[in-house]
Amino acid sequence: MMKMFTRSSRHSRGIMTSCYSICIVLGTVCVNPLSAVPELTVSGHVGSTAVLLCELQTEVTGTPYIIWEIESEIVFERVGEETYQGEGYEGRVDVPEEELRKGNCALVLRNLTPTDAAVYWSAKIVSRTKRSVKTERVEISRVYLSVEDPLSAVPEFTVSGHVGSTAVLPCELQTEVTGTPYITWHILSETVFERVGEETYQGEGYEGRVDVPEEELRKGNCSLVLRNLTTTDAADYLSAQIHTETETVEISRVHLSVEEKQKEEREAEKEVPRGVGVGAAGTIAVIAVIAVIAVIVAVLYRYKRRRKQNCRNPDPPHTYSLPNTQINPANTSPDENPNDQGEHLLLTTSPDGHGSVVLEEGAVRYNPVRTDPE
Repeated sequence: MMKMFTRSSRHSRGIMTSCYSICIVLGTVCVNPLSAVPELTVSGHVGSTAVLLCELQTEVTGTPYIIWEIESEIVFERVGEETYQGEGYEGRVDVPEEELRKGNCALVLRNLTPTDAAVYWSAKIVSRTKRSVKTERVEISRVYLSVEDPLSAVPEFTVSGHVGSTAVLPCELQTEVTGTPYITWHILSETVFERVGEETYQGEGYEGRVDVPEEELRKGNCSLVLRNLTTTDAADYLSAQIHTETETVEISRVHLSVEEKQKEEREAEKEVPRGVGVGAAGTIAVIAVIAVIAVIVAVLYRYKRRRKQNCRNPDPPHTYSLPNTQINPANTSPDENPNDQGEHLLLTTSPDGHGSVVLEEGAVRYNPVRTDPE
């Protein structure tokens, strides 16, 4: 009988049947009809759980046994309650004992990594004859496992902003954080920001400009806030979280583009419809119109004010000389005007034409009648 469990270790009792329905990612199952061993294809993405199918023809009556291998490397082996997990698979693989006794020898492989992609064989030990003590190993199934590129399952976003503004790079966890919150943002191999609980690290050139608030991270919001953008900030940013002690899992990828502020302003001017934009010439024209209106208002005000003053203080009466007037009062002496060929009538009148004519000492005097303006 083959030598087994040279590096065996005790493992906990089998997993409940319900584990098969949790986080199982199965691809297309293909069976080669020309092969005596079923050939299957299973696919999954990084961090998920895959079930590598295997089925015995009958239920196990004696000590249950199953082995899973990759080429000559043992991945998992069970003999009754004793189990062995291969290097790199510790704590991630199992064939529950109660399931194996029912004939279900499927391998449960958790927390897939890219290096898990391979061809897996399952086998059992049988006696050569009913009464023979000699045994042989019989292959049960062959499973081709493929693990998707970790970046292919990561959401990709595009964010843009102009110089001096603030950009928010999207990132979302599947669940809220219960333990110590952790997040890291990086560009290629350069760390931009990292938070472990209250402790933070800001990469060179990002000091005082980047953050993932702790209270938001605990809610599952791992978005990076990047302030005061510069043209050198344009790059592809990756966010990740710790999945195991030695492994991080990518969460999101964000392509950030930064535009010059002057360019953004020129684009805004292009979008303004004709006749709406106001340039320097338009501004001067508006100021000129306002100035003309102000002058007109001032002139009208002065004119109105002057007219009111004229009504209150009318001009002195004008004197008109009416030559050759035949009026000769009795008290007028011809010696006073010896050179006159005829008598003159001195008539005084007001601009409005109202008043009276009065003879006084040889002259006619006009007494205007004052009327109050309306």
